[in-house]
Formats: sequence, C-alpha cells, structure tokens
Amino acid sequence: MFRNLVICGYLTVLLFCLTNVEAGLFGIRMKYDSNDIPYVEFDGRRYVCDREELVKYTNDAGCEVGIYLRRPTAEEQSMREGSVSGSVLCPPRR
Repeated sequence: MFRNLVICGYLTVLLFCLTNVEAGLFGIRMKYDSNDIPYVEFDGRRYVCDREELVKYTNDAGCEVGIYLRRPTAEEQSMREGSVSGSVLCPPRR
C-alpha cells in the first residue's frame, strides 16, 4: 500500500511539473578576446570558458538558469569557434 502511495505521489509531482513549469534548452556561441581567451556572454554577464563548470543562478524573472561551461577543443580554438549549452526552468506564471 505504501509503495502504491509513493508511486502515485511521484506521478502527481511529475504531472504537475510537466503542466505548470516552462523549460528550455539553448546554445551560446563562444567569442574570443584579444588574448584568444574564450568566453560566452549571457543575460548581461560574461563567463570565461577555461574549465568545465556548471554555472547556476536565478534570473530576474525567477527562472533557474544553468550554463554548462567547457574549454573549446584544439580545433575550435584554432578556428575561434565553439559553443556551450544551457537550460532554463521557469515557475508557472500566475
């Protein structure tokens, strides 16, 4: 009986999240400064791409933003290319 309640609870939470939360994925193209340091700009902020790191914050709209920073590959660096990915999860609008 308890197991059925737990499964029902998980399904209820999943259904609630799927119907009331807005989410999205996006990509950000890398730029390079005059010293060939790779970086990305998002939401008025600048992030250097010198290591693998997950940057998380809540924006002004109350959305949880995650940007997955990484170093460019040697080929991307030589061609001054590359991109990083990100995600956004927003609470329901009222």
